[in-house]
Amino acid sequence: MSLISLFLTLAAVHLAALVAPGPDFALMLRASLYQGRRQALWMALGLSSSILVHSLVVLFAFGLISRWLPELLRWLPLIGGSWLLWLAWQCARNAAKAQPALTPAAAPEGSAWAAGFATSILNPKTYLYFFTLVGGLLPAQLGMAPRLGIAALFFCLAFAWFGMLGWCLGSASVRERLLGWRQWLEGSTGLVFAVVAVLMLAQFRP
Repeated sequence: MSLISLFLTLAAVHLAALVAPGPDFALMLRASLYQGRRQALWMALGLSSSILVHSLVVLFAFGLISRWLPELLRWLPLIGGSWLLWLAWQCARNAAKAQPALTPAAAPEGSAWAAGFATSILNPKTYLYFFTLVGGLLPAQLGMAPRLGIAALFFCLAFAWFGMLGWCLGSASVRERLLGWRQWLEGSTGLVFAVVAVLMLAQFRP
């Protein structure tokens, strides 16, 4: 496979994984609803930063990760599942609250970034995804420059997708419409978090 074909294949696979509905999308929806466009973009950066970390670790430490992966995957379901359960509880609480103001609530950018980063970095399926993708498609002799290019590609695609979501969903007109469906959206989002959390916790083996 040529380098161009490799990049195009990885881009197509990664885009398909990004647009699939899941906790990341639900998190972006909530950030846009309550905090507006600016905070949603910071959360998009947090999610993308986590993907960059995943890709760099797997691209440059594949052998090391292959030895650590079983132990890592043993504990990640417990940590990640607990985090998602907490997010589900937050959704349930917010669904019962009064209608928030249309003006986004002020919040530190760092907290939005950290929430996005934590949600992705604590998901064991993300580790398996990158481990399988790199192990299945990348030739062992691939040089450092192409590997850095692949990591940059993954980051840029992730930020483009999540940033687009944050920009579109965080606009005042879209937020106004979403706020009318707030309780339904909170319930649905909380359900997504709770189901994924239960599935993750079910994988934990002490």
